[in-house]
Parts: sequence; C-alpha cells; structure tokens
Amino acid sequence: MVILASGSDLVTSMNRGRIDRATTYLRELLLFIGISDVGFVSIGPAEPARAERQNAHRRLSEIAASF
Repeated sequence: MVILASGSDLVTSMNRGRIDRATTYLRELLLFIGISDVGFVSIGPAEPARAERQNAHRRLSEIAASF
C-alpha cells in the first residue's frame, strides 16, 4: 500500500498543470523489485480538507479489509 500526500490535487487531477510522476515511478520501481500487487491512495489539498481526509480514510479501510 502506498499513500501519497501532495501539494497538488492528485485525487481530482486538478494539479495546477503538473504531472503526477510519483505514482508511475513508484509503481514501476516496486514492480522492478518484484512487488506487483500495489494499491495507491492519494491525499491532496482539495477543499474541504476534512472531506478529503475522510475519503482517504474510507478508501484505506476498504483496502485494509481485503489486505
């Protein structure tokens, strides 16, 4: 499980024109060392911040249930 926190909003793709390079890089790096079953949860500065944290918590809970 990879949790990404960013100043860009990777969740809604409103990342101010920046490209999310971290997800692709980490996925490829983990695959290279033999880890292929990887989940990603992104947390960005979306408004309101509380709703964003709750959404990430819900997603992590769902993933944890099948981990």
